[in-house]
This record gives sequence, C-alpha cells and structure tokens, in this order.
Amino acid sequence: TTVESMWTPALAAHGVYTYAVWVQGVPGSSSTIYQQDVGAGSPPKTVMPSVYGEASPQIVVGADRLHLFFTSATSGDTSTKADLYYTQRRFNAENWIAPTIIITRTQANLPKTEGGIWRPHVALSADNSTAHLVWEQTGGTKDRRSVWYAQGVWNATRQAFDWSPLTRLSLTTQTGVQPKIAVDGADRVHITWVEQVQIEDPAHPGTFYTLQYINYRRLENEQWSPPLSAPGLHLDPDPIQVNTYRPTWSTIGMDARGNAVCVAWDGYRGDPGASGTEEILMRCSKDGGKKWDDQTTNVSQTTALSFFPSLRLGVNGDVHLAW
Repeated sequence: TTVESMWTPALAAHGVYTYAVWVQGVPGSSSTIYQQDVGAGSPPKTVMPSVYGEASPQIVVGADRLHLFFTSATSGDTSTKADLYYTQRRFNAENWIAPTIIITRTQANLPKTEGGIWRPHVALSADNSTAHLVWEQTGGTKDRRSVWYAQGVWNATRQAFDWSPLTRLSLTTQTGVQPKIAVDGADRVHITWVEQVQIEDPAHPGTFYTLQYINYRRLENEQWSPPLSAPGLHLDPDPIQVNTYRPTWSTIGMDARGNAVCVAWDGYRGDPGASGTEEILMRCSKDGGKKWDDQTTNVSQTTALSFFPSLRLGVNGDVHLAW
C-alpha cells in the first residue's frame, strides 16, 4: 500500500512460511531492503536501509537459518559501482544480523578500480554447507560485461561462509550477462548466462545488431565442463534476438532437481536485425547436463510478446513455467 516504488522481489519457502524480500524506495536514490515472513502476522523486517542501485536481493533457506545476498553502492551517484553483501537470520530470530561486504566490486577487476557487481544469483548444496554464487561484473566504460563464480563453505566456528578465489566463467573475448545457477541432487552445479555478439550490417556500415546465445557450464567433482579455457556450451546453436526497446537482453529461468536440468529463455530467431515476436524457448537434460534435448522447444507459442521466464521442476519430473 506504500506510495514508494518496489522492485526485484524474491521468495523462498520453508515449513509453513514463505519468505519474501524486496527493495523499496525511490529509484536512483536511497532505498531499503525489507523482508516479510508471509503468514506470520508480523510487519516487514528492515534488512538494510540506505541501499543504492538495483540491489537484486537473493534469499535462500539453509539448515537452520535464512541466507540473504544483495548488492549496494555507497551513494546514489555511484549506483553502478556496487559491492556484494551478505546477511543471515535464524528462523526463530527476530532480526537480521548487520550485513557485511563479502566481495568488493573491484576484486574481479584488479588492479582497476572501476566497475561493479550486478544481478547475483545463489544456490545451496544439498546439505546446505556450500553456497554457490554467480554474478554479472562490469569493468571500466570500455570493458566487457563478464560472468563470475565464487564458492562459500560454511564455517561453523565463525557462523559465516569462507569464500574461495573468484572464477571467471565467460571468456575475456566474450560479453556475458544475466547469469543463473542451480544445484541438482548429485551436487552438480549448473550455470547459464547470456552471451551477446555484435554483428555489423554489411549494407549499413556502423550499424550493429546483437545476437544472443545461451551459454552453459557445469561444475562436477571440482571439474568444469566445458573447461574454463573453452567457450561455454551453446544450449541452442541458433542465436536469438530481443527487441530494441525493453528488455533488450534475453533473460533466463532455470532449475535442477535429481538428474534433471531445464533452462528457459526469451527471444526470437531471424536474420540479424530482423524484427520478430519474443517467445519462451526451453531445453532440458535428464542426465545432469551431459546430454541435452535434441531440439529447443517453443513453450509459449503466443502471438504476443513473451518475456521473463520463471521455471521450477516438480518432484514427479513436471516442469512448471511462468512468464
């Protein structure tokens, strides 16, 4: 009922409650991250006031507590230069502990001091002891956007995650955005992101079109597949395009359960620069990401514009998809 704007909501479920988190305030200015135990009859809890930027909070359920990750800059003037924060709250605790920075915006860019962290996404191992984290990283104004990964192992003594060195998933020659991550029943880590390729129109020099591919890597038994020295696997060999208004980037929905992995994304096929109608496309694997469906499925099949897929796998192998 507030007159303020709200954005980037996220949900997690445990027991009888759904846990909601969102950002509220004035875009481009100071905002606040709130968290609500839906159904508990209590007002929203303030996680952190004076947050700047997109924030993109991610909430996940651990063994005995909630884990929350988000980004924030230090002021509205530097909202594109966000660091990555972490906080936690036991299920029976009233408040969240004070958030702390776990990855700075320059760690992936050293020795440069520009850039920031965008759109984090997190998944926990089956035993909740390891956090797997991906995000989109910007550098200076002329640097490509890239996709990075870090692994945090729970330290019971410190009651916090111990984070491994950062791993770059997209090649230095590649522009990578919008990463998503999921962990399956065998603790295989599945990561997807959007690779953007600029194509110049030969008939109109200086005019470029953006082709987009859905990239995939898997971490299994501490080995990356494809290896980090090679490009990510294109889940669909055919690129898609997205309209030139909003959104201009494809977005991904993803989930893993048991040995199944499914990935959905929005876009349309056609010659570079051709107009089209975005659809929701999907491809699945039944063996933990080693082999994928023979073809990509158009699951929306609409005559309208279809965007922003959200995907979950059910206990019986059902695929639940909303867009």
